[in-house]
Amino acid sequence: APLLAKDGSIRHVLINSNVRWGPGGEFIHTRCFTRDITDRKLAELALAELTSTLDAAVAAELERTSAELERTNVELERANAELKNHRELLLEAQRVGQIGSWEFLPELGEASWSEELDRILGFEPGVIAPSHDRFEALVHPDDRSARLAALADGLPTGEPFSYQFRIVRADGERLLAIRAQATLAADGTLLRVLGTAQDLTEAKRAEDERRQFEARLQESQRLESLGMLAGGIAHDFNNLLVGVLGNASLALEELPPDSRARARIADVELAARRAGDLTRQILAYSGKGSFVVEPVDLVGLVEEMGHLMEAVVSKNVLLEYGFGPERPVIEADATQLRQVVMNLIVNAAEASGSEHGRITVRAGVVSADREYLESFVLGENAAEGDYGYLEVSDTGAGMSPSTLVSIFDPFYSSKGAGRGLGLAGVLGIVRAHGGAVRVESELGEGSTFMALLPLSHAPVPLRVQNIPSPRSHASGTILVVDDERVIREVTQAMLVRAGFTVLTCSDGEEAVVLFQERDAEIDAVVLDLMMPGLSGDEVLRSLRAIRPDLPVVVSSGYTAHALDGLVDAVGEVAFLQKPYTVLELVGTVQKALATGVAAR
Repeated sequence: APLLAKDGSIRHVLINSNVRWGPGGEFIHTRCFTRDITDRKLAELALAELTSTLDAAVAAELERTSAELERTNVELERANAELKNHRELLLEAQRVGQIGSWEFLPELGEASWSEELDRILGFEPGVIAPSHDRFEALVHPDDRSARLAALADGLPTGEPFSYQFRIVRADGERLLAIRAQATLAADGTLLRVLGTAQDLTEAKRAEDERRQFEARLQESQRLESLGMLAGGIAHDFNNLLVGVLGNASLALEELPPDSRARARIADVELAARRAGDLTRQILAYSGKGSFVVEPVDLVGLVEEMGHLMEAVVSKNVLLEYGFGPERPVIEADATQLRQVVMNLIVNAAEASGSEHGRITVRAGVVSADREYLESFVLGENAAEGDYGYLEVSDTGAGMSPSTLVSIFDPFYSSKGAGRGLGLAGVLGIVRAHGGAVRVESELGEGSTFMALLPLSHAPVPLRVQNIPSPRSHASGTILVVDDERVIREVTQAMLVRAGFTVLTCSDGEEAVVLFQERDAEIDAVVLDLMMPGLSGDEVLRSLRAIRPDLPVVVSSGYTAHALDGLVDAVGEVAFLQKPYTVLELVGTVQKALATGVAAR
């Protein structure tokens, strides 16, 4: 108990007392022992204060630590969420990129790989335990030796290395690109191999398709360039033939019937006509042949040509027909289309030779999407949709890949007779019609040619020919404009012999000036379309500006397609393709005079 000392200080004492009682329970006395415990009490108070302070400090520290732990837990949860998100992103990236990761531990015989590698290998993710043997079993037999060689070269280096190989899955082959690196012990022992495997199948397919497209595009551009060259050659050659054929025709008319020279001149005329046929084939290849496009019954046209096709096929070869349920009506020039049919039949007949075989001609309607069109030459320029098709198959010798590359080249032939222009002409005609061509062939397996041609939505027309016959004797003044002296002279001679008066000019400027001076006496003009200086179309515009109803015969070594766009500007004109005979020239001029202006 606390006591107040004489000096005024508080002292803490411990009192022990002992009370004595009498026999009757009466109080006798009390004995007390007092001990000063002030120092102990002060120590206890100090200890209590220290304990309180310590408890408060511990509580504060615990609270701080708890808060830090809570923050740490939050950060850990966030880190785990980010890690999970990153893992999901990695898995998604692997899925999108078709890249799987893997690890092999050779000493333990253990393997592990990602879910994406399961998919790449054709397994359900997480269902089959990864193993080295299971992986090896998928390697394509033809690629195993090359793969082992790549591993033998790359693993001992401890550096990253790459290689490719194919695997065989239940649904087909896949191409894998491996990037790997080995971990080696100090003594060179192989401890671990890890890496990635990327499925390149789709990328390889896309690259192959791109290369094929580029090859087809280059082939198309090459053929277009050859077409331009061929067209230019045909134009110049036709100009030369005008002099040969025209002079031969004049000579035959001037020679007496019993002249011994008539037979030789007739041979010259025949040779010139055949040369003209050759240039028309070249123009067909170039896509600049003469076309009168109209609705044509493709099946009907093939049926009409049956006897012609049978005439060129060996008796040992069976000619069959197969027509689809629809009779395609196509937009085409019937004459040029017959040339396509005959060229394909002749090619099939020559491939079959005299051996027993079969040639099958089919026609019908086919629906063509972009993928289908890309298998055709010129298919990249064709629109998706329905097409009429003509297909000629044979069981002949077939062609090698090297031959297929050049099959449509006008300067190439696999035949000893050198008659390769037929297929080049097919390509040119089909190109001019906005179609496409495909050929499939293997050595010893025959060939199949297929041409796609745009369908027509109009009915097949019924045509009645009404061609006026040339007058026996002509009159009038004709202006002949041509920069080639031989052509001017032979054309003048032909017209003069028919009874016309002829004026000539060697260039466009001279022709315009002459016409301005003598407009009243000129009845018609025979005009070369391709001239240096003032071109034929410019001359035509100038002449029609002076006299809109002037009869004009346009002559060219090209075909009537050379007038495309010009008629809309200047009105109808007659067209005369070089080379031409006296009858063709005079008949065309007479027709132009009779009608005022002549339709092409």
